[in-house]
Amino acid sequence: GTVTGVQTCALPISAVYKEGLIYKSQKNKDIYVPAFERAISMDPEYGPAYYSFYVHWYERDVAKAEEYLNKYISVIDADPQNDYYRIDLKYASRKFQEAIESADALIVQLGASVKPRIYRLKAYSYKSLSDFSNARAAADLFFAKASPDDIVPKDYELYADILASIPSSQREAYAYYEKAIAADEDADDKAAYMQKAVDLAKAQKDKKAIADWFALQYQTKKNPSNVDLFNVGKSFVDAGSEDFSYYAKADSVFGLYTEKYPT
Repeated sequence: GTVTGVQTCALPISAVYKEGLIYKSQKNKDIYVPAFERAISMDPEYGPAYYSFYVHWYERDVAKAEEYLNKYISVIDADPQNDYYRIDLKYASRKFQEAIESADALIVQLGASVKPRIYRLKAYSYKSLSDFSNARAAADLFFAKASPDDIVPKDYELYADILASIPSSQREAYAYYEKAIAADEDADDKAAYMQKAVDLAKAQKDKKAIADWFALQYQTKKNPSNVDLFNVGKSFVDAGSEDFSYYAKADSVFGLYTEKYPT
């Protein structure tokens, strides 16, 4: 047999599955989906493939995600921690209050043994309800209880988004967007975090922050234009009214502009 032209019949099931994971990391669903299907056909009780399909469908079709989640749970060892996945599907279904209530019940049931990710889920749910105070409290618990391996770049983005929505904490958000940028290797994700920081700076009318984030955006763009460079220079001029040192930075930027675009 083959997976879209790749010979697989001689491969053990773990190799077929890992091949799918490689293509999933490249976001090539035309290859990783058949690979996971092949793994299941080789062993209908192969849990990792069901879990990967659950993840695949999570943001595409909640009903299908639930179908694969139930199959995954049916073939693995029973564990109360598995209730986390069912609660997460409540969030994906936009049943945010139900997700919070179910999360609290699981926390009571499992006590200190509950995995930290349940607090991340509560933070997302509260944020979706625009209850930013409780969202921050839940996120604080997640970071306090999580090990470094539990934390992903999106966690820093979540915390930054929450802080950005609390007027008294907005300036703290920049540091967490910076953490997300530093931790994430995906160029598109980095650009999205930067844009959020720029938008926050503009909303605050923080001229220095606007200038600093515009400059960082320019430095990280693959193909920045003359307009991008001009906007950096202009933002430095604007920031000069708050900090005179930005005028010198503006002079350097416009000097570079004349060198790069003499006409």
